[in-house]
Amino acid sequence: MAVAVTILELLGLVTIALTIDAMLWFWGHPTVRVMHGLEHATVKLLENQHAISGHGWADSEGFAIEPVGGRLKPSVVAGIARHAIERVAAGDRELAYDPRCGTVRAVGISLALIAAGAVATLGDLLDAPPAATLAAAIVLAAAAAMARFRLGMFAQRAITVSTELGAATVLDAYFEGNKVRVDIRARRRRRA
Repeated sequence: MAVAVTILELLGLVTIALTIDAMLWFWGHPTVRVMHGLEHATVKLLENQHAISGHGWADSEGFAIEPVGGRLKPSVVAGIARHAIERVAAGDRELAYDPRCGTVRAVGISLALIAAGAVATLGDLLDAPPAATLAAAIVLAAAAAMARFRLGMFAQRAITVSTELGAATVLDAYFEGNKVRVDIRARRRRRA
């Protein structure tokens, strides 16, 4: 019996490959990992202090935050970023991890695609009825959705976020379109 590779399975493999590539990229850029954690910490403090949510993007020179639910002055975001740096450097490491992060979503999508691909392949190999294959796919997709949080948070801690912060200074904060850009000079803490 021949196993047909569907477009969905190919898209799943491409998505998984891109997720792995992104994770490896983060692993190779430790300063970006630190900035990613500071971006999360800043967004959490924004939510707590100003009831404004947001999402952001980190790079080796800082991060940008797109506020949702209001507009903030760059000076306010800079002050909150300084406070986030102080807290993370003082040991409040949980502030750097966020369950809403794209890492958690990417892990969840990859898990769901792996589950769907495995079910489709096994269904083909076993010549299973389509209804049974669909039922198995739904069950595995639900299991993947439940596992995504724990595995996504693990991926953040192990790969995409670092709290190895030695020192950091906010250099500047300014509007970049509808985002607030925060430039930071950071030095990673050296492990003993």
